[in-house]
Amino acid sequence: MANFILLTTLCAGLFATEVEGYRVTVPLDGDPFSARLIRMDNAGNIELEANDGKRSYAQREIVSWGGRREIEKGPVVLLVDGSLLTVFPEIELTVDTLQIESHVYGATGIPRSAVRGIVFRVPAGRSRSDAVLDRIAASEAEGDQIFLESGDIVDGKILTISDQTIGLMADTNAVDVDRQLVNAVILDTAGGQTPNQLRNQLLIGFRDGSLAVARQLKFDRVGGALELVSGTVLTPDDGVNLSDEICLLRPFNDGIQYLSDMDPLGYKHIPMLHLAWPYRKDRNVLGRHLRCGGQVFTKGLGIHSTSRLSYRLERRFQRFESEIGIDDCTSGRGSVIFRVYTDEGTGAWKRIYESPILRGDDATVRISLDVARANRLSLIVDRADQGDEWDHVNCLNARLTKNMIDDTNTDK
Repeated sequence: MANFILLTTLCAGLFATEVEGYRVTVPLDGDPFSARLIRMDNAGNIELEANDGKRSYAQREIVSWGGRREIEKGPVVLLVDGSLLTVFPEIELTVDTLQIESHVYGATGIPRSAVRGIVFRVPAGRSRSDAVLDRIAASEAEGDQIFLESGDIVDGKILTISDQTIGLMADTNAVDVDRQLVNAVILDTAGGQTPNQLRNQLLIGFRDGSLAVARQLKFDRVGGALELVSGTVLTPDDGVNLSDEICLLRPFNDGIQYLSDMDPLGYKHIPMLHLAWPYRKDRNVLGRHLRCGGQVFTKGLGIHSTSRLSYRLERRFQRFESEIGIDDCTSGRGSVIFRVYTDEGTGAWKRIYESPILRGDDATVRISLDVARANRLSLIVDRADQGDEWDHVNCLNARLTKNMIDDTNTDK
């Protein structure tokens, strides 16, 4: 089929290996390639080193570089801007400041109003750790809360946090809670404001699993600095090279529209028996992080067979691109066929892509489809030859690039 590019072999090789800091680079235009991150300047220009030499890109010309790492242990500090920072256990909270430190950056003070919560111990198992971190990040609790190992939740005003205790005002009584008995805390952020997404923001992932939502990143071989959306500036510790620590760089690119940031035109699921599955934004169908081929992804859709998910495009976009695979949680099980249809305004759907049978242990398949004339787009997941019990499909980085064709010159 002439209007799509199928790069299964290329993507399988790229996503499966990381050699000496070389990671998958997805440009806005062109095919993915493997490269090492060298530097980034004040203007957001990114310098990479590929096998054929150095390449430079403006921030808006890159979809992503590298991939997210798993968080293996805590403590993890969660900020209202979406950042998750893995830190040393020596955490101190005062009336208005949280003091933290990690192996990447030195001692830093973060405004209390910017902190959503702290997970002191990340549970074993991907599903459990995802659930705990998501629960804290999505909390809309009024007031502070302490989550004890026993399963109890204590409400009150958290006054202080030290290595040993958490000072709490419960009703009219001040008490010290042994920190060893605490799994996590939520801090009241009603006095603060969740920052709006700004143009030229960056999502930055580190080797320890940290994710930073940043206004600006600049670094080279001799130093650097990272400014979070909250205004906090993180400076690398002496001897730390940010290019060795960063494993993910994803700009919030105004030339890209992720499907997970859009409301669909419609969704329909036909269960094989009685269990109905919703689709998920930036999560798999179980509500956990998107994982394929041992990699964890920050953007995408989770869809179960047999389903249809449709979007209104109105000829505003040039291409639809994604990497398709079955989530790692299936342990190699599941079998589906993935199809893409468009409607160019006639009311009739036209199939523009059909995958081979995708199985749980297959490498992801990359698709790049011309949708410049499409008014509507439909993604269809059908079960193949193994029923539908493990058909947990991930549309990784499912995105639309903006249409650069002048509509006045396009036949209606």
